[in-house]
Amino acid sequence: MSPAETAPPNIVIMYIDDLGWTDVGSGNPNFGNGSDYHETPSIDRLAEQGLSFTSCYMQPNCAPSRAALLSGQYPARDSNGIYAVTDLNRGKGVRPLVGPNQNVNVPASTFMMAEMLQSAGYVTAHFGKYHIGGAKGVRSTLPQNQGFDYNFGGTAAGSPPTYFANKKSDSWKFPGGIGPALDPYAQPYTDSYIGNNILPYQTDFTFSELSTLLLGTSKHLTDGLADSVEAFLKNHVSGLNADQPFFLHYSHYAVHVPCEARPDLLTKYQSKPGGVRHNDHVYAAMIEQLDQTVARLVDNLSDPNGDADRSDDITANTILMFVSDNGGSTRTTNAPLRGEKGMFTEGGIRVPMIVWWPGVIPPGTTTDTMVHALDFYPTLAEIAGTSPPPDHPLDGESFTHVLTDPVHAVRARSNLYFHFPGYLGDRAAPCTVNLSQRSDGNRYKLYYTYEDQRYALYNLTNDIGESNDLLDSSADFTSHSPLAETMRQEMLDWLDDLITNATNHYPTHHSTGKLVEPPGKLVELFKTGRDE
Repeated sequence: MSPAETAPPNIVIMYIDDLGWTDVGSGNPNFGNGSDYHETPSIDRLAEQGLSFTSCYMQPNCAPSRAALLSGQYPARDSNGIYAVTDLNRGKGVRPLVGPNQNVNVPASTFMMAEMLQSAGYVTAHFGKYHIGGAKGVRSTLPQNQGFDYNFGGTAAGSPPTYFANKKSDSWKFPGGIGPALDPYAQPYTDSYIGNNILPYQTDFTFSELSTLLLGTSKHLTDGLADSVEAFLKNHVSGLNADQPFFLHYSHYAVHVPCEARPDLLTKYQSKPGGVRHNDHVYAAMIEQLDQTVARLVDNLSDPNGDADRSDDITANTILMFVSDNGGSTRTTNAPLRGEKGMFTEGGIRVPMIVWWPGVIPPGTTTDTMVHALDFYPTLAEIAGTSPPPDHPLDGESFTHVLTDPVHAVRARSNLYFHFPGYLGDRAAPCTVNLSQRSDGNRYKLYYTYEDQRYALYNLTNDIGESNDLLDSSADFTSHSPLAETMRQEMLDWLDDLITNATNHYPTHHSTGKLVEPPGKLVELFKTGRDE
């Protein structure tokens, strides 16, 4: 029986900021490349009980990933149009090309995921980072005007100036304009809070030690966000709409900068020797605090009203999707993947993902099926038994069949494309990328860079680190140019299908002001120059 034929489940997307592919302890989401330093027992438990995706892709930084996930559309559509944070000409100096103007908010007219689920009878709530609405004062693009019944913290802000609450005018607040709805949870740590919300998940210290380290200190935003989710669940199960399913977009600010950890966890990692892969004690402490919020969430779902009687347990009818918004930053390592957040190499776009759905997903399973931020929208539409209106085309593909039968589900997915018409400092320049699983079973990635009109081709199946460009020598070029040319034509067809106004989605030449040409016919390229 398909999910749509049963009672629609509650849906939680736990969206983490900047968590790298290797940052969790479990090796399930990363081909065995989990961290030997970061402690993530609750996330690891999700992997043991759920389904891990080893090839989950996002956009290379915050805002475009969120826009793609919540709109179900590529940035190359005008109804999305967000390619980067702020603008497409980030960095110093004169560049050969000039990126076009881009949207800073997803347009208010775009039919967002929350609107779809709201229209299907879901109670919808956003918690934490939004970052794709409210810029330049456009309130119509904020969460509460884009399908969310409740908004706890979501504004245009991408990160807080500090994670710690401060006192202003005799009241405690989380600074940085991240939303007053979170301020009721900004009170300093008390012994009661420590005993109920930290001690159960922090086994390295006694209550007395935790009290010494935390009592009276400023509340950390990661905990305040968890508090708001807990309060919502308590109110929901006892409220008038308790019979309705809910959709929670639980969008952490962590582990994005600034690097600030809760005092107890900071103390723990300052005395812990570094691992082979990771050794940043502040970052590790932030990750473990994040992990504790996963445990709190699962406990809240198991006992929503918090009375220790689990007769109100709703885990059997709840799907939890845990995923990061882009690759890890310079504070971590994404090896064996190449690159970092902001890049279109695997280290910038491949992220950890785990889906937990008790009774539906076989525990401890993994899949190498490619999925993308775009795919969440059609997947949740299928699960909820609904769909967006015809004038809101979706670019993703549902992976519900993978969730319900990961062992036998078809592994192939249609090509994924990444188009970027500007600059992100030194990390990204104008390019288009085609990521494709071919009929020979191998997964290939073709890059085209607009500055020099060059192509590069990698076989990710046997070269996940993208170290061997299959077009970089004469022999390799002869062997692989037919595939590269086919993938180039697929890339061009995709661009032609999506882009209706070239000036919005292609860079221009700095010297002439003319638009660049779309990716041209493949020619043989060498390190020493071009040989046509």
